Amino acid sequence: MKKVVTYTNIKLLLIIQIAIYLQAFMPAGGGNLYATVPPNVCSQHYDEFAVSGSPFSNVTWSLFVNGVEDVDNNYGEIIYGGEKPNLGEWDPNRNGDTIRVYWKDKYKEQNVDIKLVAHEQTVGGCLGDAIEVRMKYYSPDLDLGQRDKVCIGSAVELQNVSDDKFFNDSYKWSMADVTRGSYSTLSAERKSDLSILETDKILGDIKVSVEATQAESGCVVRDTIAIFAQEVPIVELPADAKLCGTDVLTLDPLVGYADETRWYEDGVWMKDKLGAVLDVSAGAKEITFEARNYYNGLLNKDSDGDFVEFCASTDAINILNCGDYDVDYNIPIAFTPNGDGVNDTWEIKSLSSFPDATVEIYTRWGNLVFKAKGYHSGNFWNGTDVSGNQLGMDSYHFMIDLHNGSPKLIGSVTLVR
Repeated sequence: MKKVVTYTNIKLLLIIQIAIYLQAFMPAGGGNLYATVPPNVCSQHYDEFAVSGSPFSNVTWSLFVNGVEDVDNNYGEIIYGGEKPNLGEWDPNRNGDTIRVYWKDKYKEQNVDIKLVAHEQTVGGCLGDAIEVRMKYYSPDLDLGQRDKVCIGSAVELQNVSDDKFFNDSYKWSMADVTRGSYSTLSAERKSDLSILETDKILGDIKVSVEATQAESGCVVRDTIAIFAQEVPIVELPADAKLCGTDVLTLDPLVGYADETRWYEDGVWMKDKLGAVLDVSAGAKEITFEARNYYNGLLNKDSDGDFVEFCASTDAINILNCGDYDVDYNIPIAFTPNGDGVNDTWEIKSLSSFPDATVEIYTRWGNLVFKAKGYHSGNFWNGTDVSGNQLGMDSYHFMIDLHNGSPKLIGSVTLVR
C-alpha cells in the first residue's frame, strides 16, 4: 500500500479539484522502503516515484540538476511504467503516474541538488499544478583496482579502495574461495584509513569483496575483484660446492617453463650471463638463479613496494674456497619415498661424523616440515611433515648446521612420488 508524502490540488475539467499525491520507495531488491521521498539518492540505484490524480490524465516528468533540466539523462534515466499488482513485474503500459529513476554514476560527485517535477494533463488538455520534490544526489565510489592476478603461494596487497575517507569505519570485507567453495569474512577490525587487504597465501582462485556505507548520504557501495593464482616456475640448484684452483662447476639448474632467467653473483645481476647454464670458477661467492613468468595485472609487489609484472622463483648455491669443506658431503638432490624400498629416505651418510648436526627442511613458502638433531639412518627424512603426514611432490629447501664453525649448508631437494 503506497504511503502519502505530499500533495497538491490539480485543476481538471469542469474546474473540479482532485488531490494528487506523490510518494517514493526503493524497488524490490533495492533495500529500504521509504515512508517519505528520500532526502538523498545514490548513484547506480533505482528509486520509484508515483502520483495519484485523475484516472484519465497523463503525467510527464522532468529532472533538474542544480536548477538546469537534465535533458540528456546525464544524472538519471526516467523509466515510465509501474508495478503489476500481485505480480511484482514492471508494467510499461501506464499513463505516466509511476516511474523509476536509475541514477547514473558520476564518480564521487556529492551533495548535488536534484529536483524531480511531475506535470499532469487531462484528456481535455487542462494542466494541473506541477508537483516537485527536491533531493540530494551522491555518487560515492569504491575501487579495488584492475589488477586481478597473484603468484601462487603469495599474499595479496590490494590497491587503495578510495582516495576519499568518508566511509568512517564501515568497511566490510569478505572472501570467497572459488577453488574450494568456501567463504569467509575478513578482518572485521579494518578501518577506513586502512585500504590494504592481506589474504592468506593463495593456492587457487578467490573473489574479494568490500562494502561501505557513506555516513553523510547513507549510500551503500560495493566492489568485487576476482583474483586468479598464476604459475610460479620451479627452480633447483645443486648443494653448495668447493672449488679449488682452476676448477670449474657447470650449473645447469632444474627449472620448469620460464619466460626469463637471470643469474646473480652476491646479489648483483650478471646481465651478460644469458641462458639457464652457467660456468662458475673458484672463489667464495653466492650464485643465485632466478626464473620469471610474466603476467599483466599482478597484485604482487617487490621489496621497494612497487607492483611487479612477474612471478619468480630463486635458488642459490654457495661456492666455497678450498679448506672451507673438510669432507665431501654427497647430499642427494632428490629421493623417492614411494615405499618400494629403493631411495625411500633422504640419506646423507657423511653427517654421521657430525653428531651435533641439525637438519631442517622447509616448503618453498618457508614452512618447517622436518627437523632433526643428529642425522643418521634412524631418523633420515622420509617425506612426511612434523605431524607424520605425507608431503606432495615438490622442491623443498634444506638448511644443515654442522655446529663446528663452518658455514651452514643450504640448498634444495626434490621429493618425487
